[in-house]
Amino acid sequence: MNAPSRMRLRILWTTQTGSDGIAELISAWVAQKTADAVKGIIDAEKIESPWPAYVHFAVSMMSRESTVQELGSFYDKIFFRAESAERHEDGNYTLNINAASNAGFVRLNEKIEAPVDTVGALRSKEAPGVLFSGIGALEIQTKDGKVYPVIQRDAWAPTDAGKFTLPAWRWDKTPGATAMEETLEEIVIFGKKNWEWHFMVPYLDNSTISEGKMLQLSQIARYKFFSSLLKEGSEQSYDLADTIISAPIVRIPMSEAEWGSSVTTNFKDGHRIMKSVTETGLYPMYDERANTYEIAKKFRLNLSEFDEVAVGDGDGFGRTVKLMGAEEIRIAVEGWNCVFSLSEAVKRGILD
Repeated sequence: MNAPSRMRLRILWTTQTGSDGIAELISAWVAQKTADAVKGIIDAEKIESPWPAYVHFAVSMMSRESTVQELGSFYDKIFFRAESAERHEDGNYTLNINAASNAGFVRLNEKIEAPVDTVGALRSKEAPGVLFSGIGALEIQTKDGKVYPVIQRDAWAPTDAGKFTLPAWRWDKTPGATAMEETLEEIVIFGKKNWEWHFMVPYLDNSTISEGKMLQLSQIARYKFFSSLLKEGSEQSYDLADTIISAPIVRIPMSEAEWGSSVTTNFKDGHRIMKSVTETGLYPMYDERANTYEIAKKFRLNLSEFDEVAVGDGDGFGRTVKLMGAEEIRIAVEGWNCVFSLSEAVKRGILD
């Protein structure tokens, strides 16, 4: 009996007998696989340049020999904030971050203890600095035309409840790198060919993010999506979970849109620039209500060779993820059913 069949029998046995012992084992396995992948990313980022926000912050508070566990406590909870954002006459931008002091960071919320302001404090302008989000606009070419994966926010979300958004997250690296990583983390993509589903792993050549890390990010998204289906507990979700966990991996080249502005990020130690990174093809959009620059980047993925394409929530929250054409998104924007960044993306022609 092969592994997928064993997984299928275990899930069916769990639902039929009412026992949760096997379900707990499967959940533990998923959690461990996710943790292993996150640990691999943390290990890699300890030697990557520029380091992400949580590594910068950790080494500013501890020694450079900080353990993976110490770094992991800040993972996905500490972000950069800019002390200034300069727009030049040519439409390009320069962002300045004091990455050697607490003034260069912001924490997600009060759940993490750190001597820096919260995201909420910057959104309300109670604290100095500007927030940034990396936004990923992924154009997927299917055999039926071009579509974009959009996520519907939860009905109980504190802001923009029920509205559609593009993959986004707080800025914890550079704007372009954040946009790419969040696209891989928040969206799982599957393609069906010859009656078999395949798990898509997009990659970029000559990228600042290694292909190995892209695989890890995509795998984390798959594990979280798989876990959310198990929690849903329906026969249909178990069938889908069985398909997902056994789907073979297919590496698919992804390309970047070449138009848009260039954004230079200066990582500073006081007045001294420690590292300067310039990225092209970015679309800065300032949301005054949230005191946030939404910096979008457009990617393209050609899946026209597949008979069918499906997407899911890579964060594991069970949110609805849809593939929508540009015209369908425009209708949603006109109906005030989209967040600021998605509305602006339509206005600026990013989705054309």
